[in-house]
Amino acid sequence: MGFEAAEHHAQCVLTRASGPEPGRSLQELLKGNPDSVAAIVERYCETACVSDIAPAPSSPATRPETAMRLTSLSALAALLLSSAPLFAQANPPAGMVHTPGMQHTPGMEHAPGTPQPVQGGQAAFAAISEVVQLLEADSTTDWSKVNLEALRQHLVDMDAVTMRARVRQNAATGGLSMDITGDALVAASIRRMVGAHAPMLQAMGGWRATTVEIPGGMRFTVVASNPSDSATATRIRGLGFIGLLTQGAHHAEHHLAIAKGAGAHSHGAK
Repeated sequence: MGFEAAEHHAQCVLTRASGPEPGRSLQELLKGNPDSVAAIVERYCETACVSDIAPAPSSPATRPETAMRLTSLSALAALLLSSAPLFAQANPPAGMVHTPGMQHTPGMEHAPGTPQPVQGGQAAFAAISEVVQLLEADSTTDWSKVNLEALRQHLVDMDAVTMRARVRQNAATGGLSMDITGDALVAASIRRMVGAHAPMLQAMGGWRATTVEIPGGMRFTVVASNPSDSATATRIRGLGFIGLLTQGAHHAEHHLAIAKGAGAHSHGAK
């Protein structure tokens, strides 16, 4: 049996298995059929009596029919596979509304219980969004003092210092000396960020933090308060510049204060 004839036979059997009116194309059958491809194949197998397509070798009379059914089943598989993209496009997942270009629209819905992203897509944007939610949830917020632009500028400083500053670290007695430098804009961010952070480290106890302006930035020195405290000195060197900048876990609280109008390292006229 030729493949074209097998294909025709498979489509005829699929029509009987699926139950639509005669004369419809395979694409129409798939589009209108709520069953999965696997279910259609199963129904085809039942309708075509494929369970008996492997007779004993002593039954040569059945071999042409067996070959025809095997070829038909292969043709059916090829038809379904070639039409799978059409089937998927015609039957999108429930709850998901697709528009040309995959644009987000008010009709974009998600199935209940589907996990959703929690990040705002960019770290600074997410940080500001979180602060806005806190401000809106606080009935005591004085919106006449809120200054989200100052917070945005502070986050610009954080990005510049974290991602674009050059850091040269040298061991010092009891700790570390770091030269933090960059171009003109980055240098300004360094002076604001590092200059404000050093007193906070100093207040934590256990170490001394000092800063000195140098061309292009600042020299930041952090050492153990006790020169013989080798464990603290080793910890300081292990943390390095960026690790020391994270110490105190005050940043989130500081961001909320900036947004409420407390000022941020010389940022901020509204």
